[in-house]
Parts: sequence; structure tokens; C-alpha cells
Amino acid sequence: MSTTVGGVAELLLEVGAIRPDLVVAELPDLDDAGLVTLESTLGASPSTWMILLSPVQSPEFQLRAMRARCEVLRSPLADGELRAACDRLLGRIAALRGGAARVGKVLAFLPAKGGSGSTFLATNLAYALAVRGQRVALLDLNLQFGDASLFLTETRSTRTIVELARDVSRIDGAFLESSMLQVSPTLWMLPAPDTPEASIDGHGPSPRGRDPPGVGSGRHHLHHAAADAAVHP
Repeated sequence: MSTTVGGVAELLLEVGAIRPDLVVAELPDLDDAGLVTLESTLGASPSTWMILLSPVQSPEFQLRAMRARCEVLRSPLADGELRAACDRLLGRIAALRGGAARVGKVLAFLPAKGGSGSTFLATNLAYALAVRGQRVALLDLNLQFGDASLFLTETRSTRTIVELARDVSRIDGAFLESSMLQVSPTLWMLPAPDTPEASIDGHGPSPRGRDPPGVGSGRHHLHHAAADAAVHP
């Protein structure tokens, strides 16, 4: 373990010299040029991952940081947030090096018709598993009339599943988790769009036998992913 005081230049010199597994960096004044330099340096050190503490939380900033293998946490940190992020990334590093990797289960709720209670079952099971300490993600795949979020929270999410599905190739587990709305310490959700019109921009249903958008890359970070699906004529 080592510490460095300074800016982006000093941090990157340290990364280049010792090639650490995990870096925790607080860079409140990181600009576009610094982010480009950071991405280049981490690209030259493929075994190094970074947790970036920053007050900037725009979707564009988070996406660029994720491409550089940085997980962005909003500063100041909530209690336990840094430890959870470190455990998550260290687990990913161990999996990439051949350690035991957790593969979460995908639970799909597909109703025979509207009003049969699939959303009620999906949301309540997701909540019950999370209360028992399981890491759970709920995905609302009812793109036209999804209301799963109303069962769990009154907070509006900044992203929907349609927005992530526009470019599935960019999604990894960390980006998926950062894009979801955190309902509780172990429960996240990715809601459907607010209006049926907004679902037109999505890619439509997942191909047969495939995971919903983002679930495949997120299964190593979760115990369960509950998908509230829908039947369309």
C-alpha cells in the first residue's frame, strides 16, 4: 500500500511505477484533459483498477470514467460506501485472475396476461432477498407500461433500461450498477421508461436465450437479477 499527495500527474507517475491492483483517488478538479490522461495511463496498466472520488456525477463523465476502468463515487462518501466499492472491485480482480467468481441467478417473471401479478411477485421477491443480505437487481422490462419502481421507491431514476440498451456493448457490471437506482444497501433497480413513446428508442426484446440488456455483465456482481417482463401482442 502506498499514498501520493498531488494531482493527476503525481498520481499517474505512481501508477506507472508500481502498477497497483487498486487505486483510490480523490480528484475533485479533474477536467477533460486529465480524464484523457487517466484513461491513457490505465490503458497502459491493464491490471490496475481505480475508484475515483468526485463531486461530478453527470452521465457523460461516468461513462468516460467507466471506459477507463474507474468506478466513480460521489464525494463526500456515505458511510460504508468506499468499503463496498473496494470489496466489489477486489472481487472482480480475483475473478479475472482465476479466483472463484460468483454468477448470479436470473429470475424472470413472464405473465400470461396483463394484471396477473408478475410485477407484484418480482418486486416483493427482490425486496425479500435484499432484506436477507443478497445483492439484487430488479429490471423492469415492461417497456410500454412498466411501473415496478412504484412498488419500491418514490425516487425517480436518471436512467432507464431503454437508455442502456442503446449501446449494450459499452455495459459492464460496474457501469450497470452505477446506472441503476439504489433502493437499499443491497437492492438496485433499472426502471422502464416513463412513457410508451420513450420505449421506441430501445432495441426491442432480447434475442431468445439471451440475458436482458446488461444482466450478463452484471451477474458476477449480483446474487440475483429479477426481470419483470411483459407479454405484447
